[in-house]
Amino acid sequence: MRRLLVLALVLAGCGGAPAPSQTALREVDDFPLYELTSTAATPSVYAGVKTPGWACTVFFGAGGDPILGRNFDFHDEPALLLRHHPPGAYASISMVDVSYLGFDRGHLDGISAEGLKGAAAIPFDGMNEKGVAVAMAAVPDARSGPGRATGSLGVMRLVLDRAASAGEAVALFRRTAVDFSGGPPLHYMVADASGASAVVEYVGGEVRVLGRGARPWQAMTNFVLTGARGADDRYRTAKAGLERSRGRLTPASTLALLRDVRQPITRWSVAYDLRARVAHVVMGQKYGGRALTFAVS
Repeated sequence: MRRLLVLALVLAGCGGAPAPSQTALREVDDFPLYELTSTAATPSVYAGVKTPGWACTVFFGAGGDPILGRNFDFHDEPALLLRHHPPGAYASISMVDVSYLGFDRGHLDGISAEGLKGAAAIPFDGMNEKGVAVAMAAVPDARSGPGRATGSLGVMRLVLDRAASAGEAVALFRRTAVDFSGGPPLHYMVADASGASAVVEYVGGEVRVLGRGARPWQAMTNFVLTGARGADDRYRTAKAGLERSRGRLTPASTLALLRDVRQPITRWSVAYDLRARVAHVVMGQKYGGRALTFAVS
């Protein structure tokens, strides 16, 4: 059953009260997947998220329309598609595991927009209005440099809020210390609507950036690419598919390749169409049906 809850937030401040904003929460898939629209400021991104680990696949094709594909493989918990319109920052959509906000499968009766107000600080992947996408995957080791550390998911919120290109996203990673102590080490992929992409890794306290070079594609799974001497089966499968297509992807072919690299624990698959600014989402491996579509707006 689909539910719709609407919470009107009237904000008052010095100089008078602006027009009311509205935060709406609704169930859009029986996985369940919820959709939330928020115009609130981004919460602090300096808190870590504790979790034992992820296993994911991320790839990007730049041979045609630039599309980033992503499988999130983890525990079977509800998810949220967050539409975030923070003041003074770029609008974005992102996927969030709401069990980290206290709403697991055993505690969904009280789910509300108010209870999900911290979701903006912990995107698991997403895309902003400039056509910049970012996603992560766990790796055996990642060590950041000194400085006030941002949470390992919070750094992706900085990208979604502030980066207008993959280059700007890489610059944000270069100047941001990341705290991996509460969860698994991660590496990240960023890509944009121009076809630029990069993998960002933290090796020995330094940021390492791997561009895609002359290849019209890029991929990562759960091993550190810097200095890598081997690959896992999912990486080899993604690489073979991307080489066959010469990096030319459509939303449908992206989801088909994500199906090929799925695992029993794959929770969501997303094809981020960076020029159209549309995400095509499949929940719970329901690849045979019509994908849910969400535009950045």
